Amino acid sequence: MLKNQLITIAIIGSGPAGCAVAHRFLNMLKKASLKKHRIEIKIFDANRQIATGESIPPAASHALHEIGIAQNVFETHLSCSGSQSIWGSNTTGYNDFFHFPEGQGYHLDRALFNQQLKASLKRKNLTFYPNHQLSKVVPESTGYRLYFKESHFLADYVIDASGYSASFSRRIGVARNILDQVISLAIIIKNAPKNMAQQTFVEAVETGWWYLALLPNNQLILSFCSDYEIIKANGYDDIKQWRSLLSQSQLMAKKIPLDIISDNEKIIKRVAPSSILSQVIGQNWLAVGDAASSYDSISAAGITKALQQGIKAGTALFELIENNNQQAFADYQDLVFSDFNRYLKLRYDIYKSETRFSQAPFWSNRFKIKK
Repeated sequence: MLKNQLITIAIIGSGPAGCAVAHRFLNMLKKASLKKHRIEIKIFDANRQIATGESIPPAASHALHEIGIAQNVFETHLSCSGSQSIWGSNTTGYNDFFHFPEGQGYHLDRALFNQQLKASLKRKNLTFYPNHQLSKVVPESTGYRLYFKESHFLADYVIDASGYSASFSRRIGVARNILDQVISLAIIIKNAPKNMAQQTFVEAVETGWWYLALLPNNQLILSFCSDYEIIKANGYDDIKQWRSLLSQSQLMAKKIPLDIISDNEKIIKRVAPSSILSQVIGQNWLAVGDAASSYDSISAAGITKALQQGIKAGTALFELIENNNQQAFADYQDLVFSDFNRYLKLRYDIYKSETRFSQAPFWSNRFKIKK
């Protein structure tokens, strides 16, 4: 590659993973004593619906500081002091973040969080392209031509940060390995009950598990997670059946008065797969975040993983472009695979610790995958 050549990097997706890659790469480029190439970064945003009700644990703090938005998050999002759970026994357990050296967690206003990520990336050699959904990829000798509805671009390097759809990787023939998936059925309650603790609440039941958390602006999210077959057989995607199941819970029914959930409440359905691409790197491309690997929501690690691996991916990209370090991409792939294997072990241990319902289909299905 010629010295001082213009290099175009395309990042497909403007969520935490894609923004973290851009942050890390540009910060390393800024600090480099010798810049071998001229760089332009194009971030393409498909404007998909943003997930609601996500939280980050204390472990995300380092990554937030690394990309320079920690103070924004601390000042504008709702703090989370820990969790309460009924899991493995009928006794409520507590996990207090006060004892964590990294600090506390946060319940995110996800739309605001994404805006903050993008706002911190105002650089002269970076451009956002909203409403650009990838439709076609054509490999060329100098990179990849990316086609969108009304335009196309040639990129020397591509970062697939498009979420679970992996819109770039899928179009160049990379397979996704799906090991498991749970379905989340959530509602957003506009006016949270008074004196609601700023904690996360989790409760295991025979057919799945419940999740409850406050959101900014006095809202809360209440979600039931289970298998598709169980949901279909019991009609849990109907609000009346969903509410009836809630009434049988131990912890959740105490926290949420049933009369504030109307028959017209809209259920938001989300899929949370445990999956990974067969490869997360290739010739001048890599995948990051949920595009590379996706985790069950029980791990509470989605955004943290996207930020941490995005920082690693940005480092690998810089090493390849500026230092011609071919090993950097291979090391990044090893990291993603290693993280996924650790996640599988953690996931198995979490589900296996619920022994009260071990013979029930939902729980026995979770025991089939162990790494």
